[in-house]
Amino acid sequence: MKFPQADRVLLVSLARRLLEVDLSAPGAWPRGTRVKKRGSPPGDFHSDGTLGTVMGSLAVSPDVGEDFRRRIAREITFLYVVVWDGEPYPVMVPDDRLEVAR
Repeated sequence: MKFPQADRVLLVSLARRLLEVDLSAPGAWPRGTRVKKRGSPPGDFHSDGTLGTVMGSLAVSPDVGEDFRRRIAREITFLYVVVWDGEPYPVMVPDDRLEVAR
């Protein structure tokens, strides 16, 4: 999806502001945790082994999560906001696609 220039500036500004706020779900990896991508499906933009930093997380609630889990056919507890190394914008990544980088 392409956005007009003014909208892109607003989206970038919003993304940067969100990175200033710690939105960590209880029990999730804390902000600043270094992670590595795993279980990437073929053609995924970021391949296995890509490194990034957790900026926040959301817990998948049991009531909403059940339908979500059924549709994607896997168990997910958290969605993480991750900034991949060398990328300027955060992305949402399910916890089963991440591991702590060692």
